[in-house]
Amino acid sequence: MRVGKMGFALDLASIEGLDKDEALRRLGYVDTGRRTDRIGRDVAWAATSKGRVVLIARHGWLKPARLAELSGGASLVAGRFETHVGDSNAWGYRDGACVWSVLCSEEGRHGDQHGLTVDGAPPPEFAVIRERLLAERRAEAHDDDEPDEGLLDLPEELVGAIGGWTPEGDNSEDLQFFIAAPDGVAAQRSPGFFSRLFKGLGRSR
Repeated sequence: MRVGKMGFALDLASIEGLDKDEALRRLGYVDTGRRTDRIGRDVAWAATSKGRVVLIARHGWLKPARLAELSGGASLVAGRFETHVGDSNAWGYRDGACVWSVLCSEEGRHGDQHGLTVDGAPPPEFAVIRERLLAERRAEAHDDDEPDEGLLDLPEELVGAIGGWTPEGDNSEDLQFFIAAPDGVAAQRSPGFFSRLFKGLGRSR
C-alpha cells in the first residue's frame, strides 16, 4: 500500500528480529486478518520482502515505552510524521533502548540551521541521504533562497531506507496491511478490580 502526495499523520515502526505475532503480542494486540488501506487510523501490520514487520498506528500512539518493548531482543527503526505541520522524526531502538534519533521541524522548534536535531550515532544511511538532499536544495535554490534549509524529508527517507516502507517513499515496497485489534483473550485473563473483589468476597463466605 502506498499513499499519494496528499499529506499524512502517523506513527510507524519497522522491526527486525520478531515475527508479527510476537510483535503484536508485546503490544497486547492480535492479527484480525482483515485488510486495510487506512493510513494512520487503525493499528495495522505488514511484512516486507526482507522479513521485517512494519506496524502503523495513529500519530502519537507508538510511545517510547511501546518502542522499547518492541525492541527487546530485536532492533527497529521508528518514525512519527505530521506533514500538515511540517514535523518529521526518526528513532533507532535496539534491545529495549533508543540508540539514535533524527528530528526535523519546518517551524524551527528544534535543531540546527537545517531544522535538525541529531542524537546518538545514526546509521550510515543518514549521512548519504543528508548530503543528497542538501545537494538537491542547493541546485534548486534561487539567489534569495537559503539553500541548506528544509530537510523535512530526511527522517522519512531514513526510515524508508532502513525499514523498507514509508507512506510516500519513492523506493517503498507496495505492502498489504492488516488490521490488528486488542487481544480480548488477554483481557479476559486479567480481570478488573471489581471482578477480583467479588470473587474474593465469594470465597470468604
